[in-house]
Amino acid sequence: MPASIQPFIRQVTQAHDPVDFNKVWTFNALQILAFVLNILVVGTAVLSGRVRRAPIWFIFMGGWILWSIAHSLLFLSGRQFDDKPPPHALCLLQAGLVYAIPPYMEFLNLALLVHVYLVIRATIEHRRPRTQTPLIFIFLPLGIFLVILIEVLVIGVKNPELIARMPAPTPVYCNVTDRISFKISAISFALGVLSLIGLEVALGIMLYRNWEGFQVIRHSPGNGTMVFRIFVFSVGPTLALIIEILSEISPKNFSFVAKVVVHFMPSMAAIIFGTHRDIIRAWYCFGNRRKVDSDRHPSYPIQRTENIPLSNPSVRKEAPSNGKKTLAGTMCPEYA
Repeated sequence: MPASIQPFIRQVTQAHDPVDFNKVWTFNALQILAFVLNILVVGTAVLSGRVRRAPIWFIFMGGWILWSIAHSLLFLSGRQFDDKPPPHALCLLQAGLVYAIPPYMEFLNLALLVHVYLVIRATIEHRRPRTQTPLIFIFLPLGIFLVILIEVLVIGVKNPELIARMPAPTPVYCNVTDRISFKISAISFALGVLSLIGLEVALGIMLYRNWEGFQVIRHSPGNGTMVFRIFVFSVGPTLALIIEILSEISPKNFSFVAKVVVHFMPSMAAIIFGTHRDIIRAWYCFGNRRKVDSDRHPSYPIQRTENIPLSNPSVRKEAPSNGKKTLAGTMCPEYA
């Protein structure tokens, strides 16, 4: 699950280089896309009574919204292309978030997988699954986030000259020029990736040994298919880590590629975790409900009813039925 490691991308350009507007707007577009998609997914889960998720899922998906906002602070403030440096407070805040969010999201991804692992293991062992993720896996990501954020803020307050907007050609966000913050954030992120891979291996072995038992919850919303979605999504941070290593070896060839891969992960999260059947059904039923409500609105023509004899008002003529169920009736029985 991925988390951006873009703060780990080496600054390799000189301040006098011209701004590459195509790259800058590609970066901005990725943040906007991530924000919109994740807002839609989380909003659907919150507003729909049919979509049920564990609290850790909402924390995880909400983290991607924070991600897109944090990386868009210069863009939102209109300071990406200014000749003057951005305000120090704004730049310091963004630098802190840019370094703290990657490991935070990676450990949240780990917490989400821990929750799914415990649910599946309890079901296989015929025990009642826990509804809550162990608190240690909730507070560990938050603790890592706060430690890195505070560390960057302290460095930025004591040494303001270390906080600066990235140089041209891609002045997309502020970062810290000292390597200490980079190393702390990079090591934390790498530990999260390795822990995630280790738990995935353990989960894979458990599923292989208990495949028949797993079939019981395979189609359960948020549990069965969630395993495969997490497996697919985990490719993101692993690939980002590999590209980041390559960008350190050959920054000229891989620097911007690393940014694109890393910053597509929030949108990837929205696509992978937002295409569960219950979420899609919620959108389908919402559209169908609007259609039904429009048909029932007084301003629309009302269908003519059959004449009912006054002598026997209990007799009503039923419209003939062809016995076929519509897709709307199957997915949204309340609006059929």
